[in-house]
Amino acid sequence: MATAHRLIACLLPSVLMAQAPARTQLTVSAGLPSVSIDGRPFFTRSGVALVGAPDARYSFAFGIARSIPGSALELRAEYLYSRAVSTGGFVREGDTGISGTMALRDECLGVAASLDWLALPTWRLTPYLVTGLGFYRSRLGTNPDPDSTTVTETYQIDLLGANIGGGLLLRLRRLSAFFEIRQQIYLSTDPHGSSYMPIVLGLRY
Repeated sequence: MATAHRLIACLLPSVLMAQAPARTQLTVSAGLPSVSIDGRPFFTRSGVALVGAPDARYSFAFGIARSIPGSALELRAEYLYSRAVSTGGFVREGDTGISGTMALRDECLGVAASLDWLALPTWRLTPYLVTGLGFYRSRLGTNPDPDSTTVTETYQIDLLGANIGGGLLLRLRRLSAFFEIRQQIYLSTDPHGSSYMPIVLGLRY
């Protein structure tokens, strides 16, 4: 038992101080988001309350990742995009906390800087946490004709936002693959549209 304790005492500092190999990689990912219609409605030119769309379609992101020498941290800069759609119709306050006509197209575009916290930075497979800040654009598309599904009007707002989540990173020879779940949060007292939680698979190279 004493030998085991000494072994743990020797290994623990090396694990805590482990460093990720210094390199820069391009990143690309895609997947299916979870969408929440939780923002305030836009009001159209005709005075109709316009809320987000419930049917998630896809998310994707691309950017660059750079490990920080001497640490288990990585920096990421990314462009993010998520989309949901609907065929229109009315959503009632009892279902989502808001009322209004659903947008035909609901988009979130963002530019974010994030920090990855690698749990096992020298291992081939490591879990990680990700936190970040960015600027997001919430954009809803609609048509004043209730019988049409073609977007002819768009309404948008730019918001400061944060993201937080986690994932698994698998390092291969020249490529790295990852699975990630990340919640996007608007840091505003007056958010509009929908919030997204992309669930993606990605590659770094």
